[in-house]
Amino acid sequence: MKPTHPPGNKAPSPAMIVLAIIVGGVALVFALSLLKQNLTPSSAGSTESTADPAVEARVKIIAGRFSCTCGSCGGEPLDHCTCDTAAGIRQEIREGLLAGRSSDQIIADVNRTHGGLREELVE
Repeated sequence: MKPTHPPGNKAPSPAMIVLAIIVGGVALVFALSLLKQNLTPSSAGSTESTADPAVEARVKIIAGRFSCTCGSCGGEPLDHCTCDTAAGIRQEIREGLLAGRSSDQIIADVNRTHGGLREELVE
């Protein structure tokens, strides 16, 4: 028995089905790549600043004492580096300040955990 279709509607040809699958697959890959780009550690829920300019000024001062240690930034100063590693370390500094830790404690913690304390700034 032949399948029936409402008058005026034809079954899609196999070529149209294959084309639809290819277009859908390309759209899925594109959507997943966009999703992946938006879920990097520096942009997934963490903020790169607080509303308090005094805290941000201290983050910049402390971060400026370090070079980025990611290995791909060429040791750029941590307060200027834009990579995810630098953003994460600045967030650690920010969280330490907001938790009431002193600058000296944070500097010691960052240096112990990540290294990168700039020699010219070591007292």
